[in-house]
Amino acid sequence: MLKDLEKSVAYLKGVGPKRSEQYERLGIKTVWDLLCHYPRNYIDYSSPVDIMNAPVNEPCIVKARVVKKLPEARIRKGLSVFKAVVTDDTADLVVVIYNSEYLFKQLELDREYILCGKLTGNMVRKEMNSPTIFPADTDEKVQPVYGLTEGLSQTMLRQNMRNALNLFNSCIYEPLPKNIMAENNLCSLEYALENIHFPKDMHACELAKKRLVFDELLVLQLGMLMLKSRSREKSGCPMKNLSIDEFYDNLPFELTGGQKSAINDCICDMQKEFPMNRLIQGDVGSGKTAVAAGAAYFAFKNGCQTALMAPTEILATQHFEQICEMTQKYQLSFKPILLTGSIGTAAKQELYREIESGEANVIIGTHALIQEKVIYQKLGLVITDEQ
Repeated sequence: MLKDLEKSVAYLKGVGPKRSEQYERLGIKTVWDLLCHYPRNYIDYSSPVDIMNAPVNEPCIVKARVVKKLPEARIRKGLSVFKAVVTDDTADLVVVIYNSEYLFKQLELDREYILCGKLTGNMVRKEMNSPTIFPADTDEKVQPVYGLTEGLSQTMLRQNMRNALNLFNSCIYEPLPKNIMAENNLCSLEYALENIHFPKDMHACELAKKRLVFDELLVLQLGMLMLKSRSREKSGCPMKNLSIDEFYDNLPFELTGGQKSAINDCICDMQKEFPMNRLIQGDVGSGKTAVAAGAAYFAFKNGCQTALMAPTEILATQHFEQICEMTQKYQLSFKPILLTGSIGTAAKQELYREIESGEANVIIGTHALIQEKVIYQKLGLVITDEQ
């Protein structure tokens, strides 16, 4: 049955080839993709206001019964207007429906409905044009609002989503062990999918969000662990335990304990058989570039090159200028170069030569660092600066 969730969304009742193409524009190809198309917002119909006190020219929700249905009015060719009078005993309201005889016929005299829309008019005569309407006795008082594309409506998507949920519920699928669910106070996946799309109330919606966010973070964490385990199977570039005291001695300022600790952690990892994988976090001006320079100097002492990639040319230039200042002003002997997309062809050719020969040992730049034309002599450390 789980294979049914992997089938094309066209497999669902009410979804044909044409509508499946519309769903594909939203990135929805399978039934499971549809179930993962979560609402972007909700409309809570559980607390309607009196028509008498409803604000004019603002969206609002009222509960009223139909007391009169007026004859169809044809304004012009292709435009029909249907009107019904509803009341909640505090005041009357005229509901206006355009070009939808089907919806108008669904309204039953003396039956109560929930209406959501923008109220217009004045204290004497109030109207609501093209409201969302559903019976007041419905169990689904919180309605989902989905991201749409041309040709799809909220009503269509809700109907298709209900069919997808019915298909999922027939599978009785729960990927998490009971002990993990109990330890983290998580609801079942069945409950989460039901109440993320059609919540009983906003509390149920929050429980659903908690479970689905947990699942996403768990998948992310497991993926990171898999990547980490794979990296440990590959050979790194183990370096010798060489001193970088001259790096510290030539700086005109004392690095903080945190900066030295971060550099030492990098140095320890760079001596191991598997690649280092570290994240250095810190506010602007906290000295992350100094940590990067310390790690790069250790790689340089071991005869290795360092590539430092930044997301923009401005940031790459800032890193280059800071490290240049360290090498020139503080007499550090490694040679940094800057490689970005805006550099001219002739200048780039010279930089490529310096990188391939090993003359340049700290290469700073943008994505230009990972082009096919860039050939490193001995790349031992890669640093990426992410915003």
